[in-house]
Amino acid sequence: MSYSLLCAMNPRLLIVLLLVGAGVVRSLAQGAPGPDIKGATEYEFPTTDGAAYLLEGTVNGQTWTTLAGPIFGDGKAARALLPPAAAGQRQLRLRPVSAATYGAATTQLGGKTLVLNDHGRARQLIFFPSNQGRRRGVLKTDATHARVFEWQVRRTTGNFVTVDLTFFDGTSSRVELTFSNGLLGAYQMRDQNTAGIAQVTEGGGFSLHTGRIRDESHEAVLPSTLAGQSVLFEESGTVSRYDFGTAGLVILHRPDGSIESHPYQYSRNAPGQAEVRVGPGTSSEPGQPDQPGHVIALSANSQATGSSERMPLPLPGGGFPPGTLPKTGTFNVPTAPVVANSTTGPPKSLTGKTLQINGDEPVTLTFNGDGTGTATRTDNGSVEVTPFTFDYSPTDDDEASLTLTFPGALTDRVEDYDLEFSPNGAGSFRGSTYEGGELSRSTSGTFDPAG
Repeated sequence: MSYSLLCAMNPRLLIVLLLVGAGVVRSLAQGAPGPDIKGATEYEFPTTDGAAYLLEGTVNGQTWTTLAGPIFGDGKAARALLPPAAAGQRQLRLRPVSAATYGAATTQLGGKTLVLNDHGRARQLIFFPSNQGRRRGVLKTDATHARVFEWQVRRTTGNFVTVDLTFFDGTSSRVELTFSNGLLGAYQMRDQNTAGIAQVTEGGGFSLHTGRIRDESHEAVLPSTLAGQSVLFEESGTVSRYDFGTAGLVILHRPDGSIESHPYQYSRNAPGQAEVRVGPGTSSEPGQPDQPGHVIALSANSQATGSSERMPLPLPGGGFPPGTLPKTGTFNVPTAPVVANSTTGPPKSLTGKTLQINGDEPVTLTFNGDGTGTATRTDNGSVEVTPFTFDYSPTDDDEASLTLTFPGALTDRVEDYDLEFSPNGAGSFRGSTYEGGELSRSTSGTFDPAG
């Protein structure tokens, strides 16, 4: 069977499709039919990160049928076997489609923080924006451990994404993300050692945040209201998403796909302590009885995570049935992006700026627009200039986080700063330096805008 190929285009997008088979490779330009190609078994085409495509075929040149897809782009070439149905087609084409219509997952991770909740242990994957084709980031497991990684991301289905992390020491990890909505879901991590042996090491709920989160213990503050918020709860390896409305109703998305509607009340007793009282509700499943209510106690351990205890509603006379024990779990809650006011607080960006850090070891940090910069130190009269890559994000109306990695260093080095700004652009900082994944030094001091 022979057929020709068309590339269906969006006016701003050019796709070149390769058909590969029996030693034959043909590339076809925009909108132009290709030569007859016999024996083709694979197709290949360049993709745009975050885009999606359908492979379509026609037997008459007028009616098109989807043969494969959606195929999700990651910025690299996509290559796959032609489906059996392609053998009967006269022409093939690729059609770009909206990736958002096929599920909640995203591959747009640069400049974001993925907070993994491993049974109450909050771990942060800080993804730096792409720099000259390289993607770097920092895994911050706690206050005393941080590691540099390079990352690649791939979306395989509408709600499923894999993120491959390669660390300085040659080990690697794969994080498998199943999105419940665009900001919450469940994850599993597989670690691989230098011998290539992989095993599942952790799993739980995750939340995706624009920029950074405030992760110090005194900043573990729950929202003052849950109206308009979604919260992901994990208990014994299963996750449920609660979508809190503005009219006192919460929609529960259960692991089995069922949906329930309940009234709710939320009260915050202290900055990091709160209670959600969920009344009896109804299920989306036909014929199901009313669903019982429950009470969830929340205790935050970071700005985005915490632990939970769920109990049934008390009996009418008070108390609980004999043997009733709380169901313990964890939760993740997204944070709203910080809108920085560069005139009175942290600047929106450090591009083109210079900061003079006045601590135990004074250093001048100069920031470029491509995510790189230089650290200039003076030691016994000699000047040392070290290149770095950086991630910067305002975290409050007067605070920001800054993380530096050093691509040319002989060790896995990370410098992490919490910056508190005054209205004049100066301020104070707390800093941590990590070498080989371990905390090697903590420091504090002041900083000033320089230049």
